[in-house]
Amino acid sequence: MVASERAVKISENKAELYSFFEDSPVKVPEFRHVSSLEQFVSSTEVLGYPDNPVCFKPPFSKGSRGFRILSEDVSRKEIILKQRPFSYFISMNEFMDVFGEDDDFPELLVMEYIQGIDCTTDPLTRNGDVLLCPIKSRHNERCGLPMKFIQVESLELLESTRHIVKALDLDWIVNAQFIGEYLIELNPRISTQIFAPGLNIPYLAIKLLLEEITPDEVRDCSSKIKIGQTSVRYYNQIFFDDN
Repeated sequence: MVASERAVKISENKAELYSFFEDSPVKVPEFRHVSSLEQFVSSTEVLGYPDNPVCFKPPFSKGSRGFRILSEDVSRKEIILKQRPFSYFISMNEFMDVFGEDDDFPELLVMEYIQGIDCTTDPLTRNGDVLLCPIKSRHNERCGLPMKFIQVESLELLESTRHIVKALDLDWIVNAQFIGEYLIELNPRISTQIFAPGLNIPYLAIKLLLEEITPDEVRDCSSKIKIGQTSVRYYNQIFFDDN
């Protein structure tokens, strides 16, 4: 149960994804795709740095790997003494220390710093049509992974998701991540779910594949989305004896 090769290719490459939805009803951050130090520096300036923070990350990445916020307003002393060791902030001087003399400059996506509520939509789709679309906000991030989710309503994100799914002709289970109204990532696969009685999306997808339910019956499950339902995941402990 996967989308087409074309849809997966565009979804997995954030540079292609943002280019695809540029000048469309789906909002994406202003961005530049760079492959040299000179392009990186000039792109940050175009996007407002150093007066405004700028983000960068590899076009291909998972779980916030490679994501950093370029800012001159954050004290390195404060980051070292008061923030957790996986802070996203970095200064231009630190960036230059790492990449300034590097002959193998990485391919990067430089983009404006978007702030807002972090939400994801988790549609179950068929042939570019959204059948069911729970939306959740994400909270308490640890090591790039949110630990708390709350089921919410958002007509804007629902409409954006419908446009994304139709434009890419996406199929089956999809995960779209937004900050505010801006699309940040698109995963053509299952992601973290909030399960409720009668609203187990992977299970519904399998039943749909086996033709045990109809698309209309899947649509009817929208009434089972519980707004405000909260899900929490956590790191557990396991105890055992040496023997």
